[in-house]
Amino acid sequence: MPSINKTLKYTKFRPWQLRTEENDRLAYLLGEQGKLRREKKSQPFYTYVDCDWTPVNPKAPPKKDNQPGVMTTDSPPGFKSIYVITWSMNTDISKDGEMKQVLSCLETEVNKVPKDAAVVINLQVLRDWGIQYEPRNLKDIKSTPWVQERFNLTAVDKTAWEFSKRRKGFGFEVEGLLTMSDCRMAVVDVFQLPLVTLGEEERSALVLSVSIELKKDDPNSEKKQIAPAQEYMHFANVQINQDHLDLQRAQMMGLYHQLLANSSTYTSTVIAGVCGMRWKDPQKEPLMYGLRDASLELGHIPGDPEQNTRSANLTLPLEELRQDKQFAAGAVRPVDIDILRLPEEGRLMGKCGVMVGYQLKEGIEHVAQE
Repeated sequence: MPSINKTLKYTKFRPWQLRTEENDRLAYLLGEQGKLRREKKSQPFYTYVDCDWTPVNPKAPPKKDNQPGVMTTDSPPGFKSIYVITWSMNTDISKDGEMKQVLSCLETEVNKVPKDAAVVINLQVLRDWGIQYEPRNLKDIKSTPWVQERFNLTAVDKTAWEFSKRRKGFGFEVEGLLTMSDCRMAVVDVFQLPLVTLGEEERSALVLSVSIELKKDDPNSEKKQIAPAQEYMHFANVQINQDHLDLQRAQMMGLYHQLLANSSTYTSTVIAGVCGMRWKDPQKEPLMYGLRDASLELGHIPGDPEQNTRSANLTLPLEELRQDKQFAAGAVRPVDIDILRLPEEGRLMGKCGVMVGYQLKEGIEHVAQE
């Protein structure tokens, strides 16, 4: 896509012209984002079967009797709550063993989740170096026993990673997004949705969709409801631009319209990841059109440093502190939030995770895999 920097170049606005100029820029970006909706790229997800990660077409998931990660007869028939974790591996240099430390922290948190709740984990800025080498972050994830037993993955190699490329020395480093979904959930679609940019490296949101169904009323009850044929819950894994407010708005509004336009009140969406929120300039208005900030909805004060997910250290100036976010829309509400930190570095760690528990609207539940 050609650069649109010239079109959106910031100039010195007269005060009475500022709002008009902002609206014009936003309208232009929304138009560009709307065009990108047609470039949706579907992809398989991967499940661990017979000691290997096997690609699965979301439209026709296989039955896996007596395989790791499959719902058994002791498993609940569905889910009325779900926990979403987002964690950005955002460092200039990946440290040896860092992914394993994060996985250990994630395992601890996942084990705390009630058995009748599902879990989705969004990871950002996973890395692969060069051309011939296997992604070092993915290698650790794929070989972890609890991941193999409980989760499906949206990627097992870098072929789907068109998110970012940075040249270093004689090679290049590729960055990507990965979503880990509870393997009891009925995945019906996995796709990448390109996001409008300002002539920079390509960016896409990674979206995973699962089936939900309305819980039918007791036939003897006076209240009767007709269940739709199929409803969905969407999980968008994102790394949103942090430098341009108009760009943030266009990307988030584009995601909202892509995932919730013309849907019923039962369809719901959670957008989680690096959502462009700087600590020095916390979100002062609700993200538009029904997207709700889980942190603010649960009573946290805007700009609260305890909510930082990228904290102060020797190489990171105060103005670059960041608060990764989760936004919800539709028939889901946040009930609990926690900032996850690696214990050895505590609050001064350069990266943290965000874990939010959600409850589904009364009368609906996730469909579990058979």
